[in-house]
Amino acid sequence: MSEPDQPNFRVLKIVVIVLGIAILAMTGIIIVTAINRMGDSVVVEEPKVPPTPSPTEAESVSIAPEGETWTSVLLPGAEAEIIESAVESGVLRVVTRSTDGTVLVHLIDVRTGRKVGEVSAR
Repeated sequence: MSEPDQPNFRVLKIVVIVLGIAILAMTGIIIVTAINRMGDSVVVEEPKVPPTPSPTEAESVSIAPEGETWTSVLLPGAEAEIIESAVESGVLRVVTRSTDGTVLVHLIDVRTGRKVGEVSAR
């Protein structure tokens, strides 16, 4: 009589060992990734405070050239009226309407007096 075929347990043991090592390695990678992400999210830095210039160093900034009005600076060579003006975050917003009905929004940097942008409103 011949002996019954026995399953090859040696290959099965090797597969189980390899899968166990893979599980441990992946668990380690997950833990290391979680620790790194938690470490990066905790940032305790004080915000940088911009230096404030002393009043003695301040220069007088003339937005409009001497003898000219705001309207002639905003719309050189055109007649218009200022409808509204407001200051927000260091930017002066001036809304003008020309004689033909065109409404323009002018953005001016308050510190320098330079025109930052101009938008045509519809």
